[in-house]
Amino acid sequence: MALLQKAIGLELLNQVLPTFGSSCELKGPVWNESQKMFITNEYESASGNRYYCGIRFSDNLVIVEKIGLAHTWTFLDGIELYRFDGTKLVLIQKKDYSQTTYRKDEFVLAETKTLLKDYFIGFMKQNRAALPADLLEEKVNQVVSASYKSYLDSDYNVRLTSVVKEIESRQQLSLPQMKKL
Repeated sequence: MALLQKAIGLELLNQVLPTFGSSCELKGPVWNESQKMFITNEYESASGNRYYCGIRFSDNLVIVEKIGLAHTWTFLDGIELYRFDGTKLVLIQKKDYSQTTYRKDEFVLAETKTLLKDYFIGFMKQNRAALPADLLEEKVNQVVSASYKSYLDSDYNVRLTSVVKEIESRQQLSLPQMKKL
């Protein structure tokens, strides 16, 4: 039995990382531990620039980064925030950036927090509710930091990975017709 498990495991690893000239049969998102996000919808433009979506999520929030790689720079093309409505996603905030906005982790984190805070403030104003600024800031930090949790952690909520497929299909519809990788 141990030999069978070893053979199955090695076959799976060979499918994930095929040799040169072999095609990879596995498609879909890839977890990137250094960025703490799933990478999906990667494509190459006619001019040779590469683009992809980075997806982070928690029990309350989905964060989608649209990223472009050109020559030696990484650019932030946009950030989208989604909330859940049952198992469906609802877009709550979106911000597009110019082609000269360099992607930096600290900037993305700060922008994400600002977008979520603006959403909360707008919702509270619409419902004539109030919350002390420190409690609002604490809630924003809590929700955003939960989406930066590692997929490799043993207590990661794996059932949430179904979110990736829905985001992937939504983003696929909005991508220009480029050469898919």
